[in-house]
Amino acid sequence: MVLGRGLVCSLLMLALAVASCSSMHVRSDYDDATDFDDYRAYNWLPGFSPSVVDGRIDAGRLDDRVRRTVEIELTRLGYEKAEPADADFFVTYQTALSTDLARTVDHIYQHRQEGDAFYAYGWESYEREYDVGSLIVDVIDARSDKIVWRGWAEAQVDFNSTQAQRDERVAQAVHEILDRFPP
Repeated sequence: MVLGRGLVCSLLMLALAVASCSSMHVRSDYDDATDFDDYRAYNWLPGFSPSVVDGRIDAGRLDDRVRRTVEIELTRLGYEKAEPADADFFVTYQTALSTDLARTVDHIYQHRQEGDAFYAYGWESYEREYDVGSLIVDVIDARSDKIVWRGWAEAQVDFNSTQAQRDERVAQAVHEILDRFPP
């Protein structure tokens, strides 16, 4: 089967658009005056309770997933969980859910030949709404009570995924976020 150049380009653009929608974008920022080498022990910010306002999300289950994964990752990085009074830093997180719009332009070539002249023209565009979830992890200095590091991940949310897939997606987000800590 031979595909026309226009069709191949259209399929490639569609594949790139789908891939970019499902990728995870991770970033971080920090206070460059903080000496992160002094940090050895952490705990969750006392009194911290995450809020989830979307009814499609089981807040308790999500909280368990995030806390468990953050603790695993911080242990992997060499930090020890301590009593709040002995912690060098506190950890907290936030979640957000928003709707985004993906626009795809698909070139449709219609061919017409008149004598020696050959014409190709046409295009079509599509719009699709999708949910974007954000996970934000903050590190708060225990002495100054200031946020000294923040990492966040954003990705498309699939509410039809299985429990195992959701667990894996949260673990991936936390891992990629905390791979940037300390800076």
